[in-house]
Amino acid sequence: MGTAKASATGSDQGSLLLRDDDAQARTAKELVVEVLGNDAVNLADGTGMPMAQAQEAGDVQIAVESGPGSGSAKVEDGTIVYTSNPDFEGDDVINYRVTFKGAKEPMTASAVLRIHVSPGAE
Repeated sequence: MGTAKASATGSDQGSLLLRDDDAQARTAKELVVEVLGNDAVNLADGTGMPMAQAQEAGDVQIAVESGPGSGSAKVEDGTIVYTSNPDFEGDDVINYRVTFKGAKEPMTASAVLRIHVSPGAE
């Protein structure tokens, strides 16, 4: 699915393991991507959990950092919702940030969502 990335706020905090995401979309059609499905949080005490589980507990915040270049993106209910421009066909990229608030101090890491957009049937 993509490249593994890790970021630790400090050795006493733990780490976030975010993996880049890839998706397919149709031109000008809304696409909902569950970007947390392949990510995890590892706490300093040796415990960990899937990021989607942490999100259900209300401990995760997602924010779009940059992009897309040829469409729009918003965060909604722990997902990224993407819609390409009406005449766009090709690849688009969204850089997003995940913050885990369930540790002593918030931990933050970034990842990339790559979307291949192709024309759809009318």
